Amino acid sequence: EEYNNLLTGSSVYKKYNEAIDPKSAFELLNERILKKEDAEEAKPVAEKSSGRAAKQEKSTFEEVMSSPVAKQVGRELVRGVFGMLFGSTPRRSTSRRR
Repeated sequence: EEYNNLLTGSSVYKKYNEAIDPKSAFELLNERILKKEDAEEAKPVAEKSSGRAAKQEKSTFEEVMSSPVAKQVGRELVRGVFGMLFGSTPRRSTSRRR
């Protein structure tokens, strides 16, 4: 009886007294896939009525890779690597020494 009194009076017991079966990540992902499939099934009907093909959006990775900043960083990296590998020969002056 004393154990049950301590148990029911505990703040932890109040929080964990009910067993809850949370959804797993697998279940959550399946729900998202089903919702997306349902939306895609409804989408072609709307596209046919408008007569226009929808433009496919770029992924975040594609957007970053096509940005001017990423291209410049890539160029600088390649130039730096090739510069380290092959180096440059010192230029000789065209004037003759006497």
